[in-house]
Amino acid sequence: MPDGRRGGPTLGTVAPADAYAPDSHPEQTAFLQGPLSLNVGAVGRDGWPCVCRAQGVVVARDRRSLTVLLSASHGRAVLEALDTGSAITLVVSRPATHATLQLKATRAVRVG
Repeated sequence: MPDGRRGGPTLGTVAPADAYAPDSHPEQTAFLQGPLSLNVGAVGRDGWPCVCRAQGVVVARDRRSLTVLLSASHGRAVLEALDTGSAITLVVSRPATHATLQLKATRAVRVG
């Protein structure tokens, strides 16, 4: 949740329709548990890609969407791209094994 500090966390929810289908891929939910490296990518208004690290990911109770925690200061370019309707990608990696999962959505909704 936003903590009110300048540069504090901002939440963005990945749209469920394209990115996350836990009923058909329950192993994705299991993969999102534990120590992870998270990166979020989008396309800026100028057409260039922008990327930032995410601080966390939360699976919704109904398992139909994800909430991705981004830094408002470090993720400014990604957040601005999402505000203008950019598609989004979340790359989740387990550092110990380098196993990686990439989730994509055609849109995301900023919630904080």
